[in-house]
Amino acid sequence: MSKDYVSVQYDTSIRPITTYPEKLAKRLCDLHGIRPGAKLLEVGAGRPDVLKGFKNQHLEVFGCDISKTSKEQCEAEEIPFKLVDFVKNRLPYKDNTFDVVYSKSVIEHMPDVLNFVTECKRVLKPGGTFLALTPDWNANYRTFFDDFTHVRPMTRRSMQLVLGVAGFIDIDSYRFRQLPITWKSSLINSMCACIAPFVPANTRKPFFRWSRELMLVGTAKKPS
Repeated sequence: MSKDYVSVQYDTSIRPITTYPEKLAKRLCDLHGIRPGAKLLEVGAGRPDVLKGFKNQHLEVFGCDISKTSKEQCEAEEIPFKLVDFVKNRLPYKDNTFDVVYSKSVIEHMPDVLNFVTECKRVLKPGGTFLALTPDWNANYRTFFDDFTHVRPMTRRSMQLVLGVAGFIDIDSYRFRQLPITWKSSLINSMCACIAPFVPANTRKPFFRWSRELMLVGTAKKPS
């Protein structure tokens, strides 16, 4: 019998729970002007660490995923959850429902990226924010397919293009280093950028790994 992807990929013996998701949620709220009281949906909630971080920022949070493990973990945190295969089905929410639709490490699993972002746009309120994090192909191409479920590499240009075709406005994409120390120090961020080309692709040392493995952030607004 096959196992649940989330239960394997996010096994706490391999990926222990840390303070990083809480810091990431706060950082994204600060960067993108997400205010307390906003209604946020995480598409592909997985292990809901970041979703709990958004909840602690006083957002009204919701999750959906294909994973029953994700369902159990969200419900344990009293986070409203819907089970859905969003490769095959529409998101199980009405049009114009959320202020923010967020995903992390999901879009690279989608065979039809345009359909995915269009569905996210549908459930956003007019003026709402789409926010997606995915491995940056240029920084992660050597290890991208270590996850056999990855099917869609993304670059800054491809992210901007698909959001434009989907009808979003105020589109931006940028690279994001997952080292909180670099968020407040441009000097350390520059140092990481300098050493990144020399870091082995499969290093497990956190500082060096996250110096090299950049995330790509795509963000846009639904027209009012």
